[in-house]
Amino acid sequence: KCVVVVGSREDELTAIQELCLEMGMAVQLSATGTQGLELLEDLDPDLLVMDLQLPDMHGWEMLGKVKEITSLRDLPIIVIADHAAAPDQQSFALTVAKVEVYLVKPVSMAKLRQNIWMALKQRSR
Repeated sequence: KCVVVVGSREDELTAIQELCLEMGMAVQLSATGTQGLELLEDLDPDLLVMDLQLPDMHGWEMLGKVKEITSLRDLPIIVIADHAAAPDQQSFALTVAKVEVYLVKPVSMAKLRQNIWMALKQRSR
């Protein structure tokens, strides 16, 4: 399984990378939405884990672009939002943007691990 992780904080990227490696997955990291989109198109990953706070574009903008790529339409997506995110963002993420999982920081690695397994299991059906 291949996971693309997009986020601007190096410590968070490293923690998620270590978790995915422990789970036996290949991981590609990106610190920007633009680079993340390039990785997604080049790799055909099994999962996208992304932060909404990106330096070059908002996470919603990146999600919109992901959904425009035909080969990525069924890609499971886990969104990690800042704890200050508006409550209505969660319903938007799950219904309009069609992300599988919406988590709010701080996120425990145990919770993230569980959500990664669930998202990958849904994809394999």
